[in-house]
Amino acid sequence: MKRPTMWGLAIGIALLVAVFAQHDPGAIFAAVIGIGWGAFAILPWRIASIFSSAAGWACLYRRAERLPYLHLVQGRWISEAVNHLLPMAQIGGNVVRGRLAYRAARSRRPGLTGTAVAAILIVDITGALAARVILVAAGFLLLWQRQILGFAGAMLGIGLSVVPLLFLLAIQHRRLLSGAAGLLHRPKWHRLLQAVEATAQDLATHLVALYRRWVAMTLDIAWHVIAGLFRVGETWTILLLLGHPVSIVEALLIEVMASTVRALAFLIPGGLGAQEGGFLLICHLLGVAPILALALAVTKRARDAALGLPALLDWLILERRIRTG
Repeated sequence: MKRPTMWGLAIGIALLVAVFAQHDPGAIFAAVIGIGWGAFAILPWRIASIFSSAAGWACLYRRAERLPYLHLVQGRWISEAVNHLLPMAQIGGNVVRGRLAYRAARSRRPGLTGTAVAAILIVDITGALAARVILVAAGFLLLWQRQILGFAGAMLGIGLSVVPLLFLLAIQHRRLLSGAAGLLHRPKWHRLLQAVEATAQDLATHLVALYRRWVAMTLDIAWHVIAGLFRVGETWTILLLLGHPVSIVEALLIEVMASTVRALAFLIPGGLGAQEGGFLLICHLLGVAPILALALAVTKRARDAALGLPALLDWLILERRIRTG
């Protein structure tokens, strides 16, 4: 485990302990256990979200190059499990699904290069970030409409949510990609840096071509927005099962704002502690009791385990096949 990840994990555990120490853990877990068999009504929402995100990813492939849809679903499923359950920064899952897509392309689509697969993955991540900005903007505008936030505060929140998207777009610029090799110039690395330069140029060409396919890009973003709405449905269902029904609008606010806090804490594995704090904060603003807010967070962690552990097992089997094949 790398040092930044170790620090992130330590911070996450400290946050988690601090959050639960201020409330009654017994009451929280009693509320979660009280859901009972209703827990089976929660899983379909997240499964639908995974399928929707994979559909967006699929839209970026040209028809002749497209990987089988279920392969993309599998990659997305494993990616989320890695991000939620393993002690690594929350970008690790994207690296894993990119590797799986590349392996699938080598065996099923020989004409699809590794650079093309990487470009599609980068654009899909960008589309997911754009979808998050749309949902976050809707959330902040709803907070302003309900007079929970002032107009300036809502605009500031929307502006800050755009920053990660702008940063991701900036680092995809052709000049920045090409110039990265030049910054590391050493005579003995000349041949290696020429290869890096060529790969950067190739990647930039693929990225430009993908962004020019505005219909595919729009569909990708739309599918990610739909995936986000399925997660809103999950939040609405959990609170209903916990005995505190909320409106769809309130469920959207809770899900979007809590997931934003988690995303900002991307260096903390699984958003440990940050996700719980996000639920506490937004639920407090909407009048949901702290015990129920933390019960909601714990239920989502349990759902992560229920769907994620089989995904990690599937990943291990795939990796073994790759190594022995």
